[in-house]
Amino acid sequence: MSKPVIRTYKDSNDLKRMQKLTQAIWPLEPNYHIGDLAWQRYRHTGREDDWDTAIWELDGNPVAWGWIQKPGELICQVHPDFPEVARDVIDWFNKITKTNEQKVLVLETESHLISALEDSLFTPLAENPEVLTKISLDSCSFPVQLPDKFKGRHIKGSEDLTNRVAVHRAAFDKT
Repeated sequence: MSKPVIRTYKDSNDLKRMQKLTQAIWPLEPNYHIGDLAWQRYRHTGREDDWDTAIWELDGNPVAWGWIQKPGELICQVHPDFPEVARDVIDWFNKITKTNEQKVLVLETESHLISALEDSLFTPLAENPEVLTKISLDSCSFPVQLPDKFKGRHIKGSEDLTNRVAVHRAAFDKT
């Protein structure tokens, strides 16, 4: 498979491309329909500077789109036949947003998108499970000062996880 090409949203022709994808996956229970996109785009005329929108295409056909509403909310669709593109959409979202809290609205039927979000450390909100959120430790202030040479961060990779489990067992497993 060739690599998808990302295009920045420019005009109503791009809205039509987003709608084309939405229409193509409509029978698969997507989160949006083509009327939603037009209504959302034009009901907030004048706020376009608060948005970043992009379309991912393979061989000239849209396979995903993402629409960031600043400071950090993403609405998106990724064709389920191209789940690997979900990671590209999330990477783009991470690169564009400058907030330490990000939110993405998904349906439970969008397992390909949920999986990519969870791989990127997004978790469902307890009170709103259709919203996955991620809070970055990189920009959080901790209630206590960490000792020199210590840094709070997310677990990265299987080695970190293995070490974290070993520390937890050493500290708390008294069997």
